[in-house]
Amino acid sequence: MIIDKAENLCKYKNILLYTDDIIKFINNYDESNCSQGKHNIKGDSLFVLVQKYKTKDEDYCRPESHQKYIDIQYIVKGNETILWDNIDNLHLKEDKSEEADILFYERKEGASRLNLKEGMFAVFLPEDAHTPCISYGASKEILKMVFKIKLSEWDYNDNAYFT
Repeated sequence: MIIDKAENLCKYKNILLYTDDIIKFINNYDESNCSQGKHNIKGDSLFVLVQKYKTKDEDYCRPESHQKYIDIQYIVKGNETILWDNIDNLHLKEDKSEEADILFYERKEGASRLNLKEGMFAVFLPEDAHTPCISYGASKEILKMVFKIKLSEWDYNDNAYFT
């Protein structure tokens, strides 16, 4: 997991594919003529989900992870809390990986609390269970982009990054 401000996204070019494409999409984004939903950037190798919703109490949110795509969650407007835990610490509750690349887990106390503010992003890898959409204080409407990078495009098992 990585958490940082969008202005620093270029610093991760050596470990994240398509950083330039993601920065270009963010810089060219115009809410008035960009609809919510899926936008292809590089086919199924890289796409973005533009989402607008009201954050909610964490009791109504579920931990999730993904096995086929890395998530880069970027807050365009507003702020939200995302809980993080390693999937090894959680019990799998529902597997929708075949049809939707999502696994849901039972909620557990002790997850780390990430407070993402406008202009910040977080990167979630397959082992990162994350619980998004949680109110940071009072429930508020936010605008978020979730960039999806296909794992087969990235040598995820290349430990050269950590030597």
